This record gives sequence, C-alpha cells and structure tokens, in this order.
Amino acid sequence: MSLVNYSDSETEKNENENENINNIKNNSNNSNKNNNNVKKEIETIQNLKQIFDIQTAPFIKDDFEKKVYIAPTTKELHFNPRFEALYSDVQGPKLPFDKDSLNLPLRNCPTGFVEKLSINNVSFDQQFNNFNNFGFTYDPSSSFQSGQYSGLVGKIQTVDNKKIIKKRERNLQDPSSDTFIGSWGSKKEDNITENTIETTDTTNTTETKETKETKTNNKDNNSKQTEKKDKKSTNDKESNSSDSSDSEGDDNEDKDDKNTDDSKNDNLNKRRKQASHPNAVSAGSENEITIFHGKEERDYLGRTYINIPTDLKADVHHEAFLPKKRIHTWVGHTKGVCAIEFFPRYGHLLVSSGFDAKIKIWDVYNNRQCLRTILGHNKAVRDVHFSPDGLKILSTSYDKHLKVWDTETGQRICSNKLRKMPICSKFFPIRDWDVLVGCADKKILQWDTRSNQIVQEYDQHLGAVNTITFVDNNRRFVTSSDDKTIRIWEYGIPVVIKYISEPHMHSMPAITLHPSTNWFVGQSLDNQILVYSTRDRFKLHKRKRFTGHLCAGYACRISFSPDGRYIISGDCDGKLWIWDWKTSKVYKTIPCHNSVLIGCEWHPIESSRIATAGWDGAIHYWD
Repeated sequence: MSLVNYSDSETEKNENENENINNIKNNSNNSNKNNNNVKKEIETIQNLKQIFDIQTAPFIKDDFEKKVYIAPTTKELHFNPRFEALYSDVQGPKLPFDKDSLNLPLRNCPTGFVEKLSINNVSFDQQFNNFNNFGFTYDPSSSFQSGQYSGLVGKIQTVDNKKIIKKRERNLQDPSSDTFIGSWGSKKEDNITENTIETTDTTNTTETKETKETKTNNKDNNSKQTEKKDKKSTNDKESNSSDSSDSEGDDNEDKDDKNTDDSKNDNLNKRRKQASHPNAVSAGSENEITIFHGKEERDYLGRTYINIPTDLKADVHHEAFLPKKRIHTWVGHTKGVCAIEFFPRYGHLLVSSGFDAKIKIWDVYNNRQCLRTILGHNKAVRDVHFSPDGLKILSTSYDKHLKVWDTETGQRICSNKLRKMPICSKFFPIRDWDVLVGCADKKILQWDTRSNQIVQEYDQHLGAVNTITFVDNNRRFVTSSDDKTIRIWEYGIPVVIKYISEPHMHSMPAITLHPSTNWFVGQSLDNQILVYSTRDRFKLHKRKRFTGHLCAGYACRISFSPDGRYIISGDCDGKLWIWDWKTSKVYKTIPCHNSVLIGCEWHPIESSRIATAGWDGAIHYWD
C-alpha cells in the first residue's frame, strides 16, 4: 500500500502559470533579436542591388482609362470610356521601315483614314459651287460665326475682292463695258491700263473703216446684180408674149414649173442671205448652214454648251408643283412652232422646229438665248427629237428628208430622202443608230444610219402612221394611224402582236408614255385623252379619261410631270390644261398663246417648270 500526497490544487495552478509567463518573456526577447538581424540583412541586400543591378524605369501610377487603347476600327465597347479617351491621339512607337503594316487598321482609303460627316445635299452643293467660283467655302469641322471668317477654308477673299467679283459678273452681262466677254468667255481683270484702252480705240477705228469699205462694195455689187435681173426679166417677158399665141395648155404646165422653180430660187436666195452671217458655217452641203449665236463656242476649259452644268443632278425626282407665272419667252421662229423637246434627263437645252424650216437650240439656264440655228430643210420641219444621250438631233420634214445632226457643232451626220412623206420618227433607245420612221404610205421603216439603208419594213396599217412610242423596256413599240387603229409590234419582227380597233375610236395623232411605264395615253380627235395599259392585253381604262379641251383636227402633244401626278395638254384656243392623274379632274387652265398650243413639255428635273410652244411662233417658259 502506497501513500498519496494530497497537496492543494490552488497552489499548483499558480505555480504553472508563473512558469508559462516566464517562458513567453524569454521567447519574445529571442524573436526581437531575430527581427533586428533580418532587417539588417535586407538593407544590406538592397544596397548591393543598387550598386550592381541595372536601373529600370520608375513605376508611375496612372488611371485605368488612360491606359486603355481604343482603335478607330473598333465597333463595340464593353465599358463606358470618357470623351477624352475616345478621341485621344494614337500614341506609341512606330516602326520607321514598316509603315503600312501598322497603319492598315487605321486606313479606309488609299490616302489615309476618312471620317463620315452628315451634311445636307443643298448645303453641300452651295459650298461646292462657292469653292469652284470664289476659291473659299465654309469649314465643316468648325462653326461659322456671323461677321467672322475664321470658319472658312481656301483663298479667303476680302471685301474689295468681293466687290471686284460682283463687277465682273455685271460686266459679263453688260455689253457696253470694256470687259464684256460673253457667257462662255474667260474672265479678265478689271484693271485695264491706258495703253490697252488706246489700242482698243485704234482697232475700233480701223474696223469701222474696213466695214464702211465692205458695205460700199456690197452696195455696188447688189446694184449690178439687180440691173442684170431686170434685163433678164424684160427678155423673158418678150419671149413669153411671143410664145403665148402658140399653145395655151403648154403655158399652164410652164407656169406650174416656173412656180416650183421660183419657190426653190427664193429658198436659195434666203439661204444665201443667211450665209452672209459672220458665224454661218456650211453643215454638209451648199443648202445646209449652221449659225452659232455667240462669240466663242468654247470657254476657257474647252467646254461647249452641250456640257451638263454641275448644279444639275439627274434621276432626283421631287414633288411636282403647278406653274403660276411666265418666266421667259423665246422668240426666233418667223412662223409657227411645230415641236419642242428638252435635253434628256437634264433639260439644260431645248430644241425646237417650225414652219420656217429652221431648227433652233435654246439655252434654258444661263442667259436663255438662242445658241444655234440649223438651216437644212426646204420645207417645214414637223418633228424633232434628241437621241437618248443628247448628242444627236433627228429631224423629219415635209420635203421628204430625214436628217441627223450633231448637237454640238450643228453638222449633218447623215440624211435620207424617202419616196413618201415622213410624218413621225424616233430613235431606238438602246441603239441610237437605228431610227423608226412612220410614213404617209402606211409603212413604218427601220433606218440604219451607219449604212444609210432601210433594214426593215412594218406594213400592216391602212392609213398614214402618226406616232411611234416604245414600251415594255423598249422591246415593243406602239403605233397609231389615220385608219383609227392602234397596233403593237415586237421590235425587229414585222408582225402585229396586238390590234386595237373599236367602232367608237378616232385617230390619235399624239401618244405619250406615263413615267411609271405601266400606261400610255393617246390624244383622241373627239376632244378626249384615253388611257391604255402597257401589259400583255393592252386594255382600255374605261373609267379614266381626260376631257374639257378642244383639240379636234390638231395634233396637240401630251406630257406628264416627273412624278406622274399631273398630265398636261394644249388645245386649239392656246390654253394649257392640267389634270390630276388619279381623279381625272381639271386642276388648272392657263391661257398661253394667241393661236393653237401644239406642244408642251415638263422639265425633267425642275418639277415646277413647263415649256409651251404655239403656232404664234413663241415658246413660253412657266414656273
């Protein structure tokens, strides 16, 4: 048996706690010593690195948004950057020998990067014209403040230069000024020295002397010619009086022959007088003359009147408006006007033909004067048309001649004399060397202007052919005749596809195609306009007809507005009638001419302007 010492529990606990406290103090003293040693070692290592290691770039703190690179070609962003970060310059090193590889993502054109800028068409055209005319325009990247020129680009003109430009414009229109050149001439400086003025005075005096001498010589020649004509006429009278007792029947035949010869001689004399014009040039033969009404045919850039102005843009159709007043009147035909037509797609020129056997080309935009006169027919020119590109003019006359003219020079390209009288003609829109001609002998001829031969004949009508109109993407054409029928043909095949004839029908001397190409309209001689579809059946639209005007006996032309909302026609009283296409109601009637209004044309681009031609010899322009 062993003895157990039962000591106090409290005393034992106190002793154990004291031992633990002593142990902790000893450990803390040892750790402090170790930490001090570690710090000393770290300091020595850093000092050695500063001595022996390479010094790198210092670390600079910066924001996150400034470090982000946004390429110009990126289209999606997954965070919200600031405005400065979006439009900041591209920074960083570039390789000097490999420029293209770095700049490829930044280029969208061969010369660099082009940014898109939204700008109105009207303001763009205005700035474009200002830069071409005056050499300066507004800067689109900066806002323009009134009265300041900080927002301009180019050669900025001062106030004095602007006044000089205005003077030049006035001088171009004022023929009395010394710097008058004309609408197609090059601009000259207004500063004219005294020497130049003296030289002009001397040249004027010499010119006046020369003109006086030429006038006196012409008078002497004219007096001699009149004396010779008087002697010939007296001899002819004596011979006619002696021969009159022989046979009266032969005299009647001789009179007819003399009348025809006299008419030919009168035409030749007129042509000779017109050939004395200083700008008259022969257009192919002695009887064909072209006259340019101006000083210079080409401007300083070598352009002629056939060049399209930069302001005009084709195939931009605006909403059509009805005209209210007359803007201009072209006067030049001595007799009635037969036909007019605008230059295709642009309308900066207008061609007209008349009973005076003249073809005239008019300016529509600049000074609105007569640019050229073509004298190549002996009788009235019934029809005139531009080619699809506007470089040629086709004329049909009562002298049985078809002629093709150059619009720029007025020279005759080719001509053809037919056996019967041609009434209408049209260029084939796809090939402008093919021409379709409707004749009085009930035939339609296809004329190849290159070989000057008749290639095809379409012979089905029972009367004179009045109109030719192309439909169905120029694959077919519609013809009307005095036999009161309408026939549809396939181009190149002389077989009728569709034959339209009703007991109530009248002849249609004018047919026009709607701008939508789904309908064509015919001027019926019972004082109404009928509508037919251009689809396979070519049906009459019975509910749509336009009435109210008087056109019986006259081939009054029909025209449409560019958007197809309005239809216009003339009548025998000289009035212009305007109908609504949808409702067939009369919108407006305008008294235009003193006699028959035979032709009317709506401008292809300016949708509020109309040209009308009448038998009073005038051509009016309305807006």
